[in-house]
Amino acid sequence: MIRILLIPAGGMEPVNKLDEAATPKRLLAGLNCWKTGQYDLIVTTGGVYMPPNIQTIPAARLMADWLTARSVPLEKILLADDSLDTFTDISSTLRVCADNGIIAPKFTIVTQWQHAIRFKITFWLAHGIQIKTKLLRYQLPWVYWLKEFGFIAYHLIDRHGNLFLARYNRKKRSQI
Repeated sequence: MIRILLIPAGGMEPVNKLDEAATPKRLLAGLNCWKTGQYDLIVTTGGVYMPPNIQTIPAARLMADWLTARSVPLEKILLADDSLDTFTDISSTLRVCADNGIIAPKFTIVTQWQHAIRFKITFWLAHGIQIKTKLLRYQLPWVYWLKEFGFIAYHLIDRHGNLFLARYNRKKRSQI
């Protein structure tokens, strides 16, 4: 059994900087989990989902750089670097695991508590996979905090991320 820490990206700041509001908090919590020795690999997720004046390097790569600068061996990090949202964070992660011969890994997601609910919903409803969570309770602006509840409801309705709103969001985020 391969035990994987899954750390999704948050926002980005110009140019190619991890936004201080979320991603470094997730990375630090993930690093602390990694140091326990209870995990075999880390998967970082996040493609290029912001306009070119903000981002030109996949967030997953920037996150891996952050982790390697703190002594996590590069060979212990897998990159799901083409994802544009939570749905594709999951599908890209599963594809990267399969490409590396990892069958039925055990995932622990490290993210903000509402975001973790979306991951749990989609992993379970779309893929039949139960995951563990490392819930972070950092402050979100109240508008984002409220939006997260709408996103949770949306993930219950569109479990695979194939309906109009999810497709529209990915198209809007894609630079291709």
